[in-house]
Amino acid sequence: MKNLSKLAVDRPVTFVMVTLIVIGFGLFGLSRLSLNLYPDVSFPTITIYTTYEGVAPEDIETLITRPIEEQVGSVSGLRRIRSLSSQGASVIKLYFNWGTDLFIAESDVRKQLDFARRAVPLDADQPIVFSYDPNQEPILVLALSSNIRSSSELRTISTQQLEQRFERISGIAAAETSGGLERQINIWIQNDRMLAFNLDIATVANRLRQENIQVPAGELIEGRIVYSLRTIGEFKNLDQIKTTVVGIRNDIPILLQDIADVEDGVSQPIGNVHVRGEEGLIINLYRQSDVNVVTTAANFMSELSRIQAILPSDVALEVLTNKSDFIKLSLNNLYMTALQAIILVVIILLVFLRSFRTSLIIAISIPVSIIATFSIMDFANVTLNVISLSGLTLAVGLVVDNAVVVLENIFRFREDGHSGKKSAINGAQEVAGPVVVSTLTTLVVLLPILFVPGIAGFLFQDLALTISFALVMSTVAALSIIPLLSSQFFKKNDEKNELLLEIKKENAVKRKLGKVFDKLESSYQNALKKNLDRSRTVVIAAFLLFSMSLPLYYTLGGEFFPPVDENSFVLNVQRTGCKPFRASKHYFPG
Repeated sequence: MKNLSKLAVDRPVTFVMVTLIVIGFGLFGLSRLSLNLYPDVSFPTITIYTTYEGVAPEDIETLITRPIEEQVGSVSGLRRIRSLSSQGASVIKLYFNWGTDLFIAESDVRKQLDFARRAVPLDADQPIVFSYDPNQEPILVLALSSNIRSSSELRTISTQQLEQRFERISGIAAAETSGGLERQINIWIQNDRMLAFNLDIATVANRLRQENIQVPAGELIEGRIVYSLRTIGEFKNLDQIKTTVVGIRNDIPILLQDIADVEDGVSQPIGNVHVRGEEGLIINLYRQSDVNVVTTAANFMSELSRIQAILPSDVALEVLTNKSDFIKLSLNNLYMTALQAIILVVIILLVFLRSFRTSLIIAISIPVSIIATFSIMDFANVTLNVISLSGLTLAVGLVVDNAVVVLENIFRFREDGHSGKKSAINGAQEVAGPVVVSTLTTLVVLLPILFVPGIAGFLFQDLALTISFALVMSTVAALSIIPLLSSQFFKKNDEKNELLLEIKKENAVKRKLGKVFDKLESSYQNALKKNLDRSRTVVIAAFLLFSMSLPLYYTLGGEFFPPVDENSFVLNVQRTGCKPFRASKHYFPG
């Protein structure tokens, strides 16, 4: 590292070109970095969801939950199993150790479920296996409403027209409609009629299932042409359903309409959606994996006006929540904080050093170190999020330390009468060892965060990596760019053998500031001398302050993240009673 300073001073043009290349790579890496609110964290959790309609919770636990738990309990890396058996459904959550490859774990779970199918009733639905990813939350929530059309008509427009258009937008993976009324053929069986014909529900259900089916019928070869044959057996209209034969009595066919009322109706809604107090529906848009949330949202907003133009005049489509807005707001606040930190650092250096040139040298090294960090962040797949940008903001103060140490030692050589070039080389080489060691001691504190188990390690590894990258780049900049700029900026002072021309030309304001700092330095020296003379008292006072702070640790509450206000909320209203349960979601966009 000592030869780096000499090389930079002796070959200034080469190192300027290298610096510009590094800045170019950094800006290129910055353009490739994804913008997210938090780092990409996949919780090591897999959920198995199985439905068995009309079965009581006790039977669900016996017939489905327990057999599945016994089979998946042997999967490698499994830490805990939690299950919930409810009316007609079984939910089993598998919690794995942090660091487990969920792709492999999910594959193992599916293999074990193949064995569990033997113990599960055949008429139960196929288990659904999925893992939770916080990045799979919708990035955009839209509202579709109309003062004229019914909710069933709105749902038809959404599912048949809008969803396909949304999914064609770059970055949008899926669109999901919630609310509205979905078309459904309802069959209301009259119990007395069914018993009169000596039928049961299972027989009727099987007959309807057998009649509503399409079966392949092989192939027909005619010369060089091969035709695929199939039997058309699906219901086309309501009359075909009504005239379905569900049984025979005394050689007389029993039709479905003889024992039941058939209607072309709607399904029982699980919940309804109200937008600004009026009934409507919402559309959730989900992004593709590994795409930029902000870019995807911008692509959608650019297409929104075209989509609105094809809708009927009485149908309104609006954006309720946009996740990218909060991400941009949070990141912009951090950008401003980082910029303010850089400006404050430069001002403080200007006030203390009382030299524009010296402050400018350090001010140049700060953005070079930060921009060079972006290229390494891109190589390490670190995204721009609240955690990584907080690390960059903290690194602004740390990257200055090495530059100040090197620059101060160069000034010391200048005070001794050495030339600008010689002072830059000798001053940087003399402190190269301490600067590298101080950087390594900081890295020793930060890098163990990468090996912290649990979600804390996954979240804050971006913080540790960002600060570590910035410190390494600041060390290289301090031992190369600082000596290079010092040798070039102070060339004119070699003949007069002066440290800084600005100090001799300082005005009355600078002289007054110098007197203030001299008084502060004198007061600090006196206080330091008194503390050294009374070392025992100082140690006892520090111990007492530490002891008094311990009770605060137990009184202060702890939380993983501070509360975040995204200027939107969802109000869930539940109503129970004689009618079936319904949940109502009210959206009040602000």
